[in-house]
Order: sequence, then structure tokens, then C-alpha cells
Amino acid sequence: MTTHNTAEMRICDAIWSIGVMLDYTQKIAGFVTPELLDWRPEFPAGDFAFSLGEQLMHITDIRMWIVSQLGTEKHAYERWAGPYPGIDQPWTFRAGSHSEVMEALESSRQLVQPWIERPMGELSLPTAGTVAAWEKALAAMREKGEDTSQLEAKGAGTLGSALFFLLAHENGHRTVTQTMLRMAGAPVERLA
Repeated sequence: MTTHNTAEMRICDAIWSIGVMLDYTQKIAGFVTPELLDWRPEFPAGDFAFSLGEQLMHITDIRMWIVSQLGTEKHAYERWAGPYPGIDQPWTFRAGSHSEVMEALESSRQLVQPWIERPMGELSLPTAGTVAAWEKALAAMREKGEDTSQLEAKGAGTLGSALFFLLAHENGHRTVTQTMLRMAGAPVERLA
């Protein structure tokens, strides 16, 4: 019987569903045609909903935010979404063509990949980026004379907490995107 040192396994091998779920988003996104990019459901009460393209833009924004939080490398990236308008207001997104949206989604997927290829033993550890963000937050609190004891005790975020947040967030938006595609008449079946 072969045994493996789990700490040395890659995260994407030890928790194989991480890569599968990210790739599933890419697969679902492939059904968003240029004609469907601006499609959004209409609600009788007039409630706001993201368009299919805005769903993909938001997924991309969150992937890029996570990548920026984990590492210290700067990426030339312009957010799709404008500033958060509050719970009762529609979000705004900058314009983008179908190819721009799809390329940004694919690029963000590629930038997440190195983080899920890291050794499993790093999953519960902070990264250079999370440590830098934590130290910056501590410095800002100290400058204001605020109590830092809770943040100090909490410590910097871990690779695992960032990846699991990303997956939970993306799973929700992917499910909504797939449902919206069905509502729009796209031939989306269960692709798993």
C-alpha cells in the first residue's frame, strides 16, 4: 500500500474539488455568448440583478482580489465593478466586450492556479500578502490610537481561509449564472 505525506501533496491534489469547481465556472461561462452577455432576469417588483456578463465580471474581480491579497506581486488589473453602492442600489460595471470579459475570466483562473498548486502543508499558514495586509491594518490602527489586541491575537489570514472564501463565493455566483443561462434558453445541462 502506498502512503503519501499529505503536507507535501499539492492542495489541488489533496482537495481535488478546488480545481474542479474553478474549472466548472469556466465551463459554464463558455455558454455565455456575445448575445447573452447583457441578458438579465426581469423581476415584477423591478429588483436589480446582475447580467450574465456582470456575473462573470464579478467572479473575475473576486478572483483578482484574492490573488492580490495572497501575494505581494502587483497585477495590471482594472476592476469591472465600480464602488459598492450599498444594498439597495444597483451595482455599476465598466463596459467590456464579450472577448474582454472571457479573457479576463480565463486570466484570473490562471493566476489562482499557482496558489492551489502549493503544498498542502501551507494551507493553514499566512502568505506574504496576508501578512503585509495584517501589518498594514495594525499600523493604521496604532496610528489612530486604537486597541490592536484582537487583531494581533487573530493574526494574518491564511491561504486556506482565502481559498475557501473564493470557492464559496464563486460557487454561489456560478450556480446563479447557470440558472440564468437556463432562464435565457441556453442549452446548459448538468455538466459535472
